[in-house]
Amino acid sequence: MKSPDKARPHHNLALALAEKGQSAKAIEHYRRAIKVDPDKATFHTDLAVELAALDDLGGAMRHYEKALAIAPEFFLVHLSMGKTLIQSGDRDAAMAHFEKASGIEPDSAELHKTLGLLALSERQLNKAARHFAKAIKANPDDDDAYNSLGAAFMRGNRFDKAAKLFFMAGKLNPANAHAKANLRTAIRAMIDRNRRQFELAADS
Repeated sequence: MKSPDKARPHHNLALALAEKGQSAKAIEHYRRAIKVDPDKATFHTDLAVELAALDDLGGAMRHYEKALAIAPEFFLVHLSMGKTLIQSGDRDAAMAHFEKASGIEPDSAELHKTLGLLALSERQLNKAARHFAKAIKANPDDDDAYNSLGAAFMRGNRFDKAAKLFFMAGKLNPANAHAKANLRTAIRAMIDRNRRQFELAADS
């Protein structure tokens, strides 16, 4: 590694390791970056995210708090902290941070995807769909947002709309295996519904 005594190379390496799912190694380099430069809110936030990924929620919260002390209006720390609080089961505290994040970046695609997934988990299908639609408006190339909006329509038995969204997600990102599997499920659901309707009509 170039410049081992500087914070940024450790942070960059940690980001790359986290992207590969190597959380433990990423944490090691985030800690080294923080040791060199303890006053970067981004370093503390990124470390907290990886600690949460390993279920060290207490450690994650400590670093979120440090990030907030450094930068109280930092969008990413509020968004990430909200996600971790959902993980810990504290929905009310999570929503307070999501609301704070919304006040900072109201059109964030990532924020609306997060709120959409939360609404979907609570079977608030219309609310989930609105958030996913806002995420798509903010970032029209976000295949995950299309896939998630399709999931909301699937749960509402709107299979035709869901299929179109899954198709779009797969078109945007051919490597999105979830979208491809969901598209197959939506098509089968449409076929089954049409068959049942035909059988009912034939029996009447």
